Amino acid sequence: MGRSIRTVQRWHEEHGLPIQRIGNTSGSVFAYTHELDAWLRQRAPADHGNAPSTLSHAPIPFLKAFAADSSPAEDRSVIPERSRLRSAELVALSRMMWRDLSFRNLESITSALATAIEFDCTNAAAYAGLASAVLFEALLGPGKGETRIPTSRAALERALGLDPALPEAMLVSALLKVCVDRHWESARGLLESAQSDLSLLSRIQVAMGLLALAEGQVEQAACCFREAGHKNPLNALWNEFDCWGVYLTCSGGDALRSAEESRSMGRRGPLIDSLEALAWAQTLPIDHSVERLEQLTLAHPDNAVVLGSLGYAYAASKQVDSAREVIDLLQQPRTSQQNHYAIAIVQTGLEQTRPALERLTVSYREGSLWSLAFWCDPILQTLRWSPGYDDFLRECSMAPPPEDAVVRDSAQLAVVDRTAH
Repeated sequence: MGRSIRTVQRWHEEHGLPIQRIGNTSGSVFAYTHELDAWLRQRAPADHGNAPSTLSHAPIPFLKAFAADSSPAEDRSVIPERSRLRSAELVALSRMMWRDLSFRNLESITSALATAIEFDCTNAAAYAGLASAVLFEALLGPGKGETRIPTSRAALERALGLDPALPEAMLVSALLKVCVDRHWESARGLLESAQSDLSLLSRIQVAMGLLALAEGQVEQAACCFREAGHKNPLNALWNEFDCWGVYLTCSGGDALRSAEESRSMGRRGPLIDSLEALAWAQTLPIDHSVERLEQLTLAHPDNAVVLGSLGYAYAASKQVDSAREVIDLLQQPRTSQQNHYAIAIVQTGLEQTRPALERLTVSYREGSLWSLAFWCDPILQTLRWSPGYDDFLRECSMAPPPEDAVVRDSAQLAVVDRTAH
C-alpha cells in the first residue's frame, strides 16, 4: 500500500479503510483490491448515476490526510527496526570517536557514518555527522577541498531536509559560512543554536575560534582553540588548532616548542606538519632551519605548506634559485587550495609583493583555512607595508590588523632580517 502501518491503522479507524492482518495486531497488513475499490466508491460523491469513481475524485479531507502522512518522518517507519538501531549505533560510535579525534580517524568517522546511512537513509544525524567530518577533511587535507566540500554540502542539505532544527546541521552550516562562503554575520547565531547539543561543545569552541579569526580577533581565536585543546587533551586535532593559535599570537620559538610537544605525544596530521614547517622557516639560524625543512619535505611530500616554508627559508638564506625551483614545483598540475598560500609564502620571501598578494586573494576565494589568518600570519607580515596591501584587505573583506599586532610583529621581523643579511 506504500504507507506505514501507523498511517494505515489510522485510516482504518478514522475512515473505515478495509484491511486484513497477518498474525497478531502488530503484524503486517494488506488489503484486497475489490474491497479498496468498493471503499473508494462509497466515499466518492454520486456522479452520472453512481458511476464508479477514481481516487482523484475522493473528498478533499481525505486527500489532505493522504498528503500530510507522506512526510519523511512517516516514511522512516518502513525502514526495518533492526536497520534503524544499527544506524543509530554507528552514529553514537562516531560521536565517541570525535572525543579522541585525529586527522587520521576522520576517515574512520566518515566511513562509519556512510554505513549508518546505508542502514537508514532517513537518519538525519548520520547525514549531519557525515557533513561535519567531510568538511574537516576538506579544510585540513591537502587537495581535498574540491571534492569534499560539495559532498559536505549535499549531506548537510539532506540532514536539514529531514530535521531542520538538528544542532549538528546548524554547526556545519556555520562552519561553511565562516570557512567557505564568508558569510560571517549569520554564523554566530547558528553556533549559539547548536549549543543545545552538549556533545558538540568542543567543535563549537573551535568554530568560534575560526569565526573570531575571520572577525579580526586573533587573541580571542587563540583562547578558543586553547580552551578546546585543554578540555579535550586526547583530541589531537583540537590540540593542533591550539598550536595554530600559539603560532599566530606568540614568537616562532613558542610555536616550534608547541608543535614539537604535540609530536612527542604522537600527534600527526597536515595541520601540525604545516605549523612546524612555518615555525622552522622563521627560526634562527636559518641554515639549520633549511636542513630541518628539507627533512620535513621528504617526510611529507604532499604537503604544499611544508614545501612553501622550505622555499621561504631558501629565500631567507639567499638561495634564490632553489626558492624559485620550489615555486615551479608548486605550480605543477597537482594543485590544491593550499598551493596558492604556499606559493605566496615563497614569493613573500623573495620580496615579490604583488604576485604574493594575488596568490593570497585566490587562496581566500577558494576557501583555504589559512586565509582566515592572512591578516595576522607572521610569515606574511612584510606584506603589510606594501602599496597594495590595503586593497587586498578590502577585496577579501578583512579588517586592518590591530596596531599592537603590527608593532609586535615588527620586532619579530627585525630578528629575521638581521639573520637574512
